[in-house]
Amino acid sequence: MSRVDIHVGQRIKYKRAEKNLTLKKLAMAICVHEGQMMRYEAGTERISPTHLFNIGEILDVPIAYFFEDYDSTTQT
Repeated sequence: MSRVDIHVGQRIKYKRAEKNLTLKKLAMAICVHEGQMMRYEAGTERISPTHLFNIGEILDVPIAYFFEDYDSTTQT
């Protein structure tokens, strides 16, 4: 797990909650198990570009949203 995975997961979780979308519904929408989606949000498992793209479409945000405010100058 890296800092960027954690950051992306937190951004997914925040936006999902903001859109009042359950973890289960988001997982079903991208065809993964709920446990897998939980690991993505926790940053313990790296999300594929395809899933990240699909999540962005479902949450109505551009891919760049998931990386906003990430400080890449800090060690991972």
